[in-house]
Amino acid sequence: MISWFSTSRIRAYVKLSTKKQNKVKLGIDQRYSEQRSVLESRLATARACAKRAHRLYTRGKKEKSK
Repeated sequence: MISWFSTSRIRAYVKLSTKKQNKVKLGIDQRYSEQRSVLESRLATARACAKRAHRLYTRGKKEKSK
């Protein structure tokens, strides 16, 4: 789990105006979406490599599959 706020940031967040709170929320949402897109691209790459390795392994090319 990713810790988005420390306890001091939570206390400071409550004291902010709604406009600034919304700005903080947008920043967090943007970071979350960036991290999610990076994670999804890495997973897609890993899946493609795994499929290729499996295909090579089933065809008997065990050294290439490594």
